Amino acid sequence: TRDEFAAFVSATGHGIQETDKCYAATLLTTSDFKEGEGRGWRAPGYAQDGRHPVTCISWDQAKAYTAWLSARTGFTYRLLTEAEWEYAARAGSATRHSFGDAERDVCQHGNGADATAKIVYEMKNGTFAACDDRWVHTARVGSFRPNAFGLHDTHGNVQEWVEDCYADTYSDAPADGTARVTTGRCRSRVYRGGSWDDGPRNVRSAVRVGHPPGEHYSVLGFRIARSSLPTP
Repeated sequence: TRDEFAAFVSATGHGIQETDKCYAATLLTTSDFKEGEGRGWRAPGYAQDGRHPVTCISWDQAKAYTAWLSARTGFTYRLLTEAEWEYAARAGSATRHSFGDAERDVCQHGNGADATAKIVYEMKNGTFAACDDRWVHTARVGSFRPNAFGLHDTHGNVQEWVEDCYADTYSDAPADGTARVTTGRCRSRVYRGGSWDDGPRNVRSAVRVGHPPGEHYSVLGFRIARSSLPTP
């Protein structure tokens, strides 16, 4: 969340500058992202409070956060691998979404581009869910129904960085659930999950994208995993 990331910044000074450049969506459901001077995790271009997911975070910043939190708590925190992320997001399902295939149910389970967003942005084109999730931009973490594993926000809200290097297919991906870090195009890292800016098709469990690890987007944050036992 923003509050949790703010604690990291306060303790370390990492990313404290307010003039980070963050690519912000200028219109929903378009690929028209523009780099905005002064945009950053404190000012992604829309209103948030401390319980919203932090956005405009690069893969490098997410890794720095997990290293700091590990040192501070004695537990090992890290980004999920891509295989772990999809296993957790699907929660035993084999459907388009963890809750089934019906797009009319999307708004109960996640925050995407919906009927309210279409009205607010006066968009005539693009793909919107035919339902209302009550949020135009990010929603507070945990605002929607959890999946069968008890996890929230695996569909929409913000896209989430994972550990893996990006590749177009899974042809040479590890078979044991570990991250792909020796093959693929490591100049890009994978992110998953869709965001508030995406229609139902792009908040499916299978959707995956890659971007350079130093880039920041107003639709992109991260999720972390923690070991069950303190580090020896």
